[in-house]
Order: sequence, then structure tokens, then C-alpha cells
Amino acid sequence: MTTSQSCSSITTIEQPYGNVTTRCIPGWHRRPLPDIAIPFNSDKGKHLFREALLTDGLHGYFSLAETFHTQAEPSYCGPGTLSMVLNSLNIDPGHIWKGNWRFFDENTLRTCDKRKSKDNPLENILEQGITFEEFLYLTECNGASIIPYLASNTTLEQFRSAILVACTRRLDDIRLVCCYNRSTLQQTGTGHFSPIAGYHLQEDLVLILDVARFKYPSHWISIELLWQSMCTIDSTTGKSRGFYLISKWSNDFSIQCNMNNCNETDEQNLSINKLFCSPEESLSLFINNKLLSIIDLNSSIETIIITILQSITFNVVQLITKWTFDIMQKYRLNAVMNSKCIQECNCRNFFELYP
Repeated sequence: MTTSQSCSSITTIEQPYGNVTTRCIPGWHRRPLPDIAIPFNSDKGKHLFREALLTDGLHGYFSLAETFHTQAEPSYCGPGTLSMVLNSLNIDPGHIWKGNWRFFDENTLRTCDKRKSKDNPLENILEQGITFEEFLYLTECNGASIIPYLASNTTLEQFRSAILVACTRRLDDIRLVCCYNRSTLQQTGTGHFSPIAGYHLQEDLVLILDVARFKYPSHWISIELLWQSMCTIDSTTGKSRGFYLISKWSNDFSIQCNMNNCNETDEQNLSINKLFCSPEESLSLFINNKLLSIIDLNSSIETIIITILQSITFNVVQLITKWTFDIMQKYRLNAVMNSKCIQECNCRNFFELYP
């Protein structure tokens, strides 16, 4: 049996080797889950998995399990989760991972957040981790549509609805990622990101595929308890944590974004890459650099409208298409999450109600 003992550091343990001797090994080898969590590989965990499978609560599981990723650094739970989710949605990163293969891991993620270096999108994350807002930016710049929900702005029932959307739809095209406080779940650490892969209706549990597999295994946890852990305040942002619904755009614009320099400011490069990666700033640039230079403000409204329409390029049309998709997706998901049918009747054909 392994026992704790101080050798030269409090982070060492004494490890017995038969009847020979013992030696000190630095660090920790995993953590035991608290009693409130049910290990995925336990008899109870397997039983829950079987029941969830029979009640259509695992439609999101298999794609995630197929691309299960262990975060590359102790502070990379956000980027590690995102890599796993993007691969599970079959999104093409548009650039090489290794050899001749395009695949996501933390090192292939790209950012268009002006506060980050384009050559080092995970700048400061190694020391400080990633915030709720930064995860949002990172996701959008890597080919996914993401809708954020701060726990402070939503309800427990809406969170349950989001779980149903991500775990019970046969299309398997939406992922649920939670940003929560480990300490509320009686685990060591504080802020953490991981995807939700399963839902057990009768027991009111979700399956967390914990990307820190070196620390905790995948486990089932109470939905209400997970919700409470998202309601805690992040000391860095002063806001609550929350969750995201992530899906793939109908057209994979991420390739166009990632294969080019999103930080270009030259007007010649003011294409979908620039517009797509930083929409607010780019729209302002488009208006100031393009529209105002060709519009005669003394002209009639009809003439101004015609001039604007004639100036719209294919790239701008693509951007509008992307925005339209995001708006429609948000409308549909919000409608579903607030539907009495989903909350009271456990209806499964949500998107048939909101096509």
C-alpha cells in the first residue's frame, strides 16, 4: 500500500517495492474521485452507461470518445477540451498537425484575439489558464459556432435543456462544454473545462469526460451539483462560470481563416480572413475604408443602397452567411432550451419544433 511520507519535498511519496526497499518518487499519480462522483469504469458507472445508452442519452458520447484527448499541460484544460471537441465535430483545421495530417491539438489551435500573438495563441495560458471569454474567442477562430451561457444569466432548467440538446439528438452535431469549479465537486483545483458526453435521465446525472486524465478519470456527476459549480465566481473575471453549445458551421470557413494571417491590416487582405476572425473591428474597417470612400452622402437613399450592394464582395457575403448561421443557431437553441416541451415532457425531436 502506498503511504504518504516527507522525503525531500511535500510532493513526494514513499513507494514500497516488495521486501527490498523503498524510494521517493516526486509528484502525484492521479487522484481518487470523491464519493459524490461515480467512476466511469466502476460497476455502477458501467450500469449507468448501459441505462443511458438504452434511453438515448449517449448520442454525443461516441464521437467524443473516438477523439478523447488528454490535455497537454496541467493548465491546458480549455485548449485540450477544445481540441477534442473540434476533432469530434470533424472540423478541418486547415493546416498540418504532423507529417501530412491535419488534426487538432493544443499546438495547432489558432487565434484571432488581438490580445494574443498569432504565433503563440496560448500565450499566458500555461501559467494562468484560460478564461470563459478567451475560450469563446479561441473556438470561433478555429472553425466552430459557439454560443456561451454564463450560469448567472441562465437557470438550472435551461442547463438541463442544453444537456438534452447535446446528448440526446441523433444528429450528433452539437457539443456541450462546461466551465466549472472543481472544489464545488470536492475535487482538488479550481476552474476547469471538460466536455459532457452523456446524460442519465432517471438518476439526473451527466458523464464528464475529464481531459485531465492524469488527475481524475471520467465520471458521472449530479447535474444540480455541476450547476452549482458553474455558478461560482471566477476571481480573474469577476463573473460566474458557465457552459457552451458548440457546433460546426455549414461551411468550413476555418480553413480560410487559419491558412492566412488573421492579423493583416492591409486593405488588400480585408477579405473573409480578416472579417471572419475579428468581425466587429473588421466591419468598422470595411465601413471606414471602403464604403465611406465610395458613397456620396448627398445622393438619394436609393442610390446609396445600390452603391452599397454593388460594393459587397463574395467574401462579405460569406461573412453574412456565417453571421446568419450563428444567429439562427442561437435562436433555435434558445427556443429549445426555453421550451416547456423539453423541460416537462422530455421531448426528443426538439429541432422539429424549431426548424
